[in-house]
Amino acid sequence: MNVTMPSLAVLLGGQNQSPLFNSLNNKPAISAKLAHDSLATQKDEKQSAIATAGKVERDMAAFKRAVGNATTLEEALSDPTVHRMLSQVYEIDILSNNSERFAQIVSTNPDDPTSLAARSRDKGMIALAEDLQRVDNGLGLLQDETFQNAIQDTVVSVEFEAKAADVNPAAANAFYFERNAAGLETPMDVLSNSRIRDVVFGALDLPDSYKSQPIAKQAAVLAEKLDFTKMQDPDYIKELSVNYLNTIDRQQPVGKPSLATILQPSGTGALFNTLA
Repeated sequence: MNVTMPSLAVLLGGQNQSPLFNSLNNKPAISAKLAHDSLATQKDEKQSAIATAGKVERDMAAFKRAVGNATTLEEALSDPTVHRMLSQVYEIDILSNNSERFAQIVSTNPDDPTSLAARSRDKGMIALAEDLQRVDNGLGLLQDETFQNAIQDTVVSVEFEAKAADVNPAAANAFYFERNAAGLETPMDVLSNSRIRDVVFGALDLPDSYKSQPIAKQAAVLAEKLDFTKMQDPDYIKELSVNYLNTIDRQQPVGKPSLATILQPSGTGALFNTLA
């Protein structure tokens, strides 16, 4: 997205909380659409900075060292850094403090309904187990440079989206949707992920009451209103994303800082500094 928008560099400068929220009772002072468009112009730059930041570099070095030294797949998966990073990439929320049990489960074949992976019923664990089973050597996959680069790229995207959420949560949801849209093939792919579902429902301007409807009815509506053959079309995904952001801005007007707050050169005037 090559448009000139106000800079939000201050917001991505590593602060724990955006100053835009402090004096506005935690209401974002920037609309979802403005936040998303401004951050999109800086996305490559900011993601490059995140990738070379100390934490990501240290984590990737530890990941590569652990899988490189491991002699078995389960040993590699039991490493705390490998466990944490794969959980982040595959969006696995369970067993965050039990890397050994995590390793036991994802080392099994999810195609076997009696396996630990299949019985976990966790979408992320099953996806990881499927990837590990899809190759002849699961440990070799973890050691593969292309796979490791994909892990790093996803971690960087997740970190970028977390920072975007500090500016406006809806902007972060739009980035998340754009990153994952290519893998959406059926209505159930949408409905099985609450963040993607919220973006799609917003893009289609469906009321929240639809979320309490039977799954079959929700799926039928999505099948009618979405073109799943275009989920790899950047223009179609952009259209859905923009529709969602506009819907959020209509439903959730931003906080209105006072004129004094906007013009103040420092402190609570960070809004002025950020958009200058």
